Amino acid sequence: MHYGHINALRQAKSMCDELIVGIHSSAEIRIHKTHLPIMGDDERYTLVRACRWVDYVVEDAPYTTSLRMMELYDIDFAVHGDDLTTTETGENSYQAIIDNHQMRYFTRTPGVSSSEIVQWILTGRPTIDDGPARKVLKMCENPLRPCQSSKGKVVGLIDGAWDVLTAADVRLLAAAKSMVDILIIGVKTDERPNAVLSLAERCVVLAGCKYVDRIVDASSQPSGIDVLFSAGEANRVNGLAVTWVIHIGENLLDNQEHLIREIHQSRDLYA
Repeated sequence: MHYGHINALRQAKSMCDELIVGIHSSAEIRIHKTHLPIMGDDERYTLVRACRWVDYVVEDAPYTTSLRMMELYDIDFAVHGDDLTTTETGENSYQAIIDNHQMRYFTRTPGVSSSEIVQWILTGRPTIDDGPARKVLKMCENPLRPCQSSKGKVVGLIDGAWDVLTAADVRLLAAAKSMVDILIIGVKTDERPNAVLSLAERCVVLAGCKYVDRIVDASSQPSGIDVLFSAGEANRVNGLAVTWVIHIGENLLDNQEHLIREIHQSRDLYA
């Protein structure tokens, strides 16, 4: 799930009280689109459920949204980006909803798509323009902002590069959040030659995760983060007194590298 998806869910939630998200299976997508998703069905279900703006997920949702589905889930209107989505026959997958005047739109986020990310992974990213991601980051509620008092609360800090967030990473964040009242995420600059996303793009994805309470740009204050980790004791980060530093070893990096290896091994499916 990339920052364009996060911004789409944020915009959709701003239009309603309860946001239900339908997720197509890989088998359904294969019928109607050229490329398969980057991640499998269960991984995508996990990632979307972890989004702070999602209230309910419908698994294996049909590619064409029907009036029957709207009635089944008591939906007032459907929401989609202002880019056209069509079925294998070239028909608008929301045509029945449009004809029934139950369709609303939000602005698609420029600068990123799943297909582009696959190509960045397979062939490298020629240039990075994170201007669109920085604009989205400003519209999110909590990342990189000053924090309220942490008095009487258990505050945890966990850091990493967080390049291409996976379902395993989300489970790790959920476990970390279960240990503390406030979870701060430190985002490091990724020096690996095959890093995919920019710092701002990764921060947007993390900002959309409901287990994340605050985000710290660890690359802009490396001395503070390094001292905290080496000392292993309480310190102040972004205005909060940190109670616990949560170590994750190489697990986070392994999650991302595994995903990248899978895409390289299946590159014929994305040709």
